[in-house]
Amino acid sequence: MSADKQVLRKAIGARLRAIREDDPYWTRGEMAQLLRGVATTAELPHIARLASLTDMIKQWEAGAHLPRRRYRLLYCRLSGRAEEELFGPPTGQERMADPSPEIVAAICTALFSPSRAGAGEPPAADVLKARARRAWQLRQSTDYNALGELLVGALADSETALHAHSSGPHSDVLAAYVHIHNAAASLLKRLGASEAAAVAADRALQAARATDDLLLVGAATLRLANVFLAGGRLTEAVDTAVNGADALLPRMHDGARYAATWGALLLTGAVAAASLRDRSQAWEMLGQAKVAGALLDEEFADLHAIFGPVNLAIHGVQVATELDDHREALLRARRVNADRLPPVLLERRSTLLIDVARAHRARGDNTAAAGALQEAERVAPQEVRYNPVARTLASGLLAASQRRDPDLRALAERLGAST
Repeated sequence: MSADKQVLRKAIGARLRAIREDDPYWTRGEMAQLLRGVATTAELPHIARLASLTDMIKQWEAGAHLPRRRYRLLYCRLSGRAEEELFGPPTGQERMADPSPEIVAAICTALFSPSRAGAGEPPAADVLKARARRAWQLRQSTDYNALGELLVGALADSETALHAHSSGPHSDVLAAYVHIHNAAASLLKRLGASEAAAVAADRALQAARATDDLLLVGAATLRLANVFLAGGRLTEAVDTAVNGADALLPRMHDGARYAATWGALLLTGAVAAASLRDRSQAWEMLGQAKVAGALLDEEFADLHAIFGPVNLAIHGVQVATELDDHREALLRARRVNADRLPPVLLERRSTLLIDVARAHRARGDNTAAAGALQEAERVAPQEVRYNPVARTLASGLLAASQRRDPDLRALAERLGAST
């Protein structure tokens, strides 16, 4: 560890110790209990047990280690101080992992704030539903800055509406709550805040289960499976997707929404299985999804799911890429007619182009890889900016060009991948 990093850790340790020792004075064990209490209030999962947390506090205060972000949030909530004030600005590595800390911090504050029951007149259900639809549009068009701003208020208002009536919320309020939290989970997932994304997705699923709406449960299950996939919890992603699809199977012929949600769950499971290198399960699930694809003449896209012949083909490219079958990925990509996608689905177009860039890079065609990546950025600049795979690609392509390509250098700098 460099001398500068050691000094920084010591300084942060001193600040944490001052929080504990200032009036009133707390022992490390008492501090651990307080942090766990904050975690319970904030519904933040996966906090260490009391004895382990007490030892972790000792290590943090000594400057031996820095707290992970979930514990930083607990310290901030307990002390009422900003994260930068306690821990300093994020390092270059942290910026790479979390390229938009302001958005994440604001959403987490809204997500983990106590219920605002009794905080005033709750917004009407139709107002919440309109904001949920707007959030979905912003997510699909990859306008993540605007989406973050919308979600901060929408999350708080949906909580207020959910707890406004002692007899239980209206079904429309529950549906809006689910879709708003699904949007928050999706954005947090893209910004690298996988733990907070899982919290948002779990809340959406619990709210959906409080209804008799099997389709709403399916939509929330789909979002949770995608959060698990992005967070590297691949076995959980497969299991969640399979269980969600099984629950919807009896209703698959009851309309486009059921078929689309069932198919989308299978596609998520296929990509997760491919990431686990389970070739047979990945292609089998993709094949099963074709059954739903046959029921839809065109792309279906709403708050519940996105599915159709083109999206099915895009996932085929993704499965082949995850399985390192890059020749197959490029063959499949040539057959994708992305122009048939609804105009709002920029994230889908960008995902396809990033996978094409991955396949070209793996086959040694850096020129084609760079072209596909640059096209992906043109289509959806914020999606590429916040995509860790795109940053890794940009960094590798820049190194391969020995930093001589000015366009690649500019792209890498925009993605924070030029160092």
